[in-house]
Order: sequence, then structure tokens, then C-alpha cells
Amino acid sequence: MKTIAVIPARRGSTRLPDKPLLPVNGKPLICHVIEGVKSAAAVDRIITATDCRDIYKTVQEHGSEAVLTSSRHKTGTDRICEALAALTEKYEIILNIQGDEPLVNREMVTALIKPFKDKDTVMSTLKRKIKNRDELDNPNIVKVVSDKYNNALYFSRAPVPCIRRENFFPAFRHIGMYGFTYDFLLQYAAWQQTTLEQCESLEQLRVLENGYKIAVTEIESETVDVNVAADLKLAAAALKKRDSD
Repeated sequence: MKTIAVIPARRGSTRLPDKPLLPVNGKPLICHVIEGVKSAAAVDRIITATDCRDIYKTVQEHGSEAVLTSSRHKTGTDRICEALAALTEKYEIILNIQGDEPLVNREMVTALIKPFKDKDTVMSTLKRKIKNRDELDNPNIVKVVSDKYNNALYFSRAPVPCIRRENFFPAFRHIGMYGFTYDFLLQYAAWQQTTLEQCESLEQLRVLENGYKIAVTEIESETVDVNVAADLKLAAAALKKRDSD
């Protein structure tokens, strides 16, 4: 399956301005993401889609490919679709790798692609076990509930499922990376925003509300999605630990 990874990266983050360009262990955040995706041999091409010339220049100087897109996009998916429209080559599988996930690695990328061996799969994502109550209760950490066939039932910022037994955490953190078939991505991007999507501010709920399945694969790798300044220190420490192991 011919696969392209597109990394949407915008400069105007409300909580952390200039986020993709901020240094983590001496290297711009976006460059860590690119290197992590490159570690997966199954990816045929990597493109950063950005509305910022400084990000565009940084990515190119790092030896990777970038595309300038509109600054008016409401979602990363819209930005990805614009970037794909500019390409002459078509791809079967499109990966959406968030530009604030510096710990992305081969395991994660491979896990996103694997469900597409089933011809009925149109979209995939990842999850990791939640280990404590603080993680479960944190609204900045999105939770996912899946069925026994590893399809998503719901995504929420709320602590789901409701834990009624002490020290029992059958709960999972959603890792915000996605895989799509090319045709489904275009279909999904054309839909109007849905009620639950707007309520939770979670774009993937649009898929469930329209009656489609999202395959969810469990991973073991630790992740740090950078949302606020404190996350930069967490990411730096995690990368340093990973590189020393």
C-alpha cells in the first residue's frame, strides 16, 4: 500500500505560540516529529503542511519536504487535503501525524498502517493504557473507549469509562495520530461538523456520528503531546531517556 505521512503544522497555537519551531534538546519540535516518522520504512513520502514560511524553511533546511497551505483552515484535516491536492502522485493510505508529537516512532507509524490489511478499514488511530487517576481526570488527555473488535465506541475529554473500583483502570489514552484511505479522507473532510464533535472539540467524533468505524490499535510507547510550555520539558526528558536506553 502506497503510503504518505502528512504533518500539519501551524504557527498560531493559542496555548503555545510558535510551537513547531520551539527547541527541544537543541532541535525544533517539528524536526523531531519528522525524524520519528522517517524511522518507519513503510512510509513512502513525508510532507509537512504549514501556513508559516518559517516552518516551511525550517523543514526544508532539515532535508524534508514541505508545502505551504492556507492560514484559514479550521482543522488539520483540511490542511492535509489542500497539501494532497497539490501533488501529482496519488497514495492509497494517508497518515495524519500531529506536529506536536515529538516521540512518534516506528511502532506508532506501523500500528497506524497495519489495520488497512483488512480491506474494510477506512480509518485507524492509536491508544495507550492509562495508569493513574490524574491521567484519567485530565481534560487535556483524550480518552477512547473501544469494543472487543478494537473499533472506537467513543472519544472524550471526560474520564471514561467511569471507574467504580479503586486501582482498576480499564481506560485508554487516545494518541492523536490517524490513518485514512485516500477516498475516505476526502469524504470525511467534506462533511459538516457534528454535534458531539463541537461539544467535545474532537474532530474524530464526526466519523462515529456518521456511522463509520475507526480501528484502534494499542501501543506501549510513551508519548508526550506538546500543548503548553511545561510539556516541552517533559518531551525533552523523554527524548533524552529514549536515546540513552
